[in-house]
Amino acid sequence: MKSNYVKVLNALSQPNRLALFEAIANSENGLTTTEAAKAAGTLLNTAAVNLTVLEAAGLILSKKSGRSVTHTARFTTLHNLADYLGRIGT
Repeated sequence: MKSNYVKVLNALSQPNRLALFEAIANSENGLTTTEAAKAAGTLLNTAAVNLTVLEAAGLILSKKSGRSVTHTARFTTLHNLADYLGRIGT
């Protein structure tokens, strides 16, 4: 179980990935890869690699529609991490 939290923390520890996650989390209906890259101020190929890491950590859900991929935040993963961190030392 702890290894899942390590994966999430690692995914969010890199500034570009954190910026991508924030952009997606703040969007109403998710962002395409291109929109996420632009919002985070990063290159498209860099964003694509970092989005894969965020998805593997369970922080985003990526859904392909034609040639476009839309990414939405999975807040459950973030809430579970916050709960876990809140229990440390209690």
